[in-house]
Amino acid sequence: MLHLLRETLDGVQLNSMADIPFVVEDLSCSCGSNTIYMIDVIIKHMKKQYEAMGYYPPEFSAFFSDIPSNDFNILLMLLPSYSGSMEECLASDSCHSYFVAGVPGSF
Repeated sequence: MLHLLRETLDGVQLNSMADIPFVVEDLSCSCGSNTIYMIDVIIKHMKKQYEAMGYYPPEFSAFFSDIPSNDFNILLMLLPSYSGSMEECLASDSCHSYFVAGVPGSF
């Protein structure tokens, strides 16, 4: 199914202005690693798209939304920690280079 996701993402119109953030939201996210994996796939693909177009990639954010009883602590603990500086983290391929938030509420 990843090829279908990538085909869909290829159709997203990119904005050349790096000061406009790119936001991804997972509505009804789970507490498992699949949620984080899919966000990683989307953001890495879009970052490559920006770079291929000669644009500087914008700031990326990911919002994980679910009912208030969802345990966001479990989800956020699955994010890998990084012990270096912010600059080292952003330069690393193993670092999640986006901001995250757990947003309780039903849509």
